[in-house]
Amino acid sequence: TGNTFVLTNLEFRFPLIPYIQLGFPPIRMGNIQGLLFTDIGTAWDRESPFRGIKNGRLEDVVAGYGFGVRLAFIFWIRYDLAWRYDLVNSGQPMQYWSLGYDF
Repeated sequence: TGNTFVLTNLEFRFPLIPYIQLGFPPIRMGNIQGLLFTDIGTAWDRESPFRGIKNGRLEDVVAGYGFGVRLAFIFWIRYDLAWRYDLVNSGQPMQYWSLGYDF
């Protein structure tokens, strides 16, 4: 925690399935996108100074990576699978479902 922070997000988006149509029920969907991402962030203040890397592991920096799928149906449906990373180990995968635009 802190009142000073740095955050970055890098994403690579690509078309996964351009168009799909079901016979029954008669549903059409298009623009299904895939993405690969990484997130890195930290926060600190005067009382607790910034500590970056200690013993080869991230100390005050939180990092993660993963992949996701975006489906434009009536609204955007988003699914992401992400792992925490500390330069040595990856954490357990976490799943995220959400609705709406990314940005």
